[in-house]
Amino acid sequence: MRCLLTLLAVLFLTPISVFAQSASDLFQQAVVMERTQGDLLGAIALYERVVDASNDRTLTADALVRIGQNYERLGRDGALDAYQRVVSDFGDLAEPVGIARARLAALVTLAAPAPDPPNSIAFKVPGRASPWGHLSADGQRLVTIERSNTMADGGALLIMDLVQNSFTTLVPGRPGGFAQSPRFSPDQNQVAYGWWDGEGRAYIEVLDLPTGSIRTVLDLHSHFSDLPGVDWTEGPFDPYVLDWTEDGSGLLVYNWVDGIGGDWYSNLMMVPVDGSPPRVVARDK
Repeated sequence: MRCLLTLLAVLFLTPISVFAQSASDLFQQAVVMERTQGDLLGAIALYERVVDASNDRTLTADALVRIGQNYERLGRDGALDAYQRVVSDFGDLAEPVGIARARLAALVTLAAPAPDPPNSIAFKVPGRASPWGHLSADGQRLVTIERSNTMADGGALLIMDLVQNSFTTLVPGRPGGFAQSPRFSPDQNQVAYGWWDGEGRAYIEVLDLPTGSIRTVLDLHSHFSDLPGVDWTEGPFDPYVLDWTEDGSGLLVYNWVDGIGGDWYSNLMMVPVDGSPPRVVARDK
């Protein structure tokens, strides 16, 4: 009986934190699951536990941002809700709110109905396509990203013929990586897109549609080499091509990178497609 009472006393007096993982620990586990293991659904589940358990507003907002980003990569619903919660509940936190607003603007623009092109026909997008995409000027082609449940399963760059309702692979998936945010050039002969290789390197690439040739116009790892305290085992991440310049000579690009200790760096850049050095429009930490 004395042993039992002693055990009960120890259990009663021991802080709950000894038995439960902290929200910070869960967040780091989610990052590893997302970036190293490629299990995006598993990472989302852990980030949701962070949101439920954390009393740290910054950590909660960061977890919501990552939930939204992973839902985008999976091509599933949920990103809008996560980003909207960041904006509505954490308006005093500039960094996560800035990321959430930028992604909301992009998603709302993508979801907005475009005018029907002449002689257009109704079509059904197969399950293989991601909602990430860009419609050609004539309304007959959609450049998009292959839907996948993990980074290792897909990430190929596809083009869809909306008249024939058929896909063609433009750039095959590469192990552990995926394409992001494809955009047709103004003359419709090129597609710019971001590529993350799953090993801490990210690129902006341009595909020439008539010839199929690909050129790298920016290695983001090299661009961030001047930033102190960057965790090179984790980034840079998420290279987003936002748009082309009107003359087709450059790209507006956004990306962010993890810093040691939880800091985030983000860049908004003008990137010449001829390989010239980018010009930083804005940088935030």
